[in-house]
Amino acid sequence: MFEPNNDYPGYLYPWKKRYKYTLHINIVDHCDLKCAGCSNFSCISEYGIVEKEEFEKDLKRIKEILGTSIRCINLLGGEPLLHPYLEELFYIVRKFYPKTHLTIQTNAVSFKQKSESFWKSCKDTNVDIHISKYPIKLDEDFYLKKFEEYGIEWSYLNNSVCEKFTTYPIDLLGKQNSLLNFCTCTESNRRIHLYKGKLSTCQVPLVIRHFNKKFGKNIPVTEEDYVDIYKEGLTRDEIFEKIRKPTNICKYCSPTKSRDFPWRISNQTIDEYI
Repeated sequence: MFEPNNDYPGYLYPWKKRYKYTLHINIVDHCDLKCAGCSNFSCISEYGIVEKEEFEKDLKRIKEILGTSIRCINLLGGEPLLHPYLEELFYIVRKFYPKTHLTIQTNAVSFKQKSESFWKSCKDTNVDIHISKYPIKLDEDFYLKKFEEYGIEWSYLNNSVCEKFTTYPIDLLGKQNSLLNFCTCTESNRRIHLYKGKLSTCQVPLVIRHFNKKFGKNIPVTEEDYVDIYKEGLTRDEIFEKIRKPTNICKYCSPTKSRDFPWRISNQTIDEYI
């Protein structure tokens, strides 16, 4: 059992027992903006989506295991507005979680390409839109009018323009302190990420394949790094215990060596990540 010890002061402990989580679901791998150092590796990923049948199957399973322990569902990517069946995904969420807070996290680039049925689906399913605002030119008046017309709740993430990115460098040799990393990471035991039948407290095990493929690396993902939601006999408490402990992939991350750099479009080079 993973327990606190004297090497790490109490204010760092992220492993307290929790029974309510936000569920982040990556529904799209790619993005139309390609921010440098994207933590989901969307700037270097190929086209990829979660098919609606798989999405529905996974949510049905999540409802069976976690039930009311999910306090919010956030659809993100990549850029979720690029999902070809996004409206249908909204209605699938409401099939299993009719009252749970539902949000979508977007860069707003594709709003002008969305049909009226998209805006209506946001209203019908009570979607709250969260916009990551970057220093690029967008037709803000257009989408603000749509929000008002359809009565859609919305906000800018952090209430400001994202002028810089903070990244955790990747240690290709995997020689970092997993426990210390887990204790200082902003993801640890604070939310749950879902991608194609796998749950993790951090998105990295679910998306590191993009980094490996792009740069010819082999950072391993083991069964220690995620929970298979279709494991026979899986319980809610087993999931909660798993996500409040450091995993194998933690030793490839460096949250204690985080670095900031001005926001920009990616050059798709490895130096953005190591």
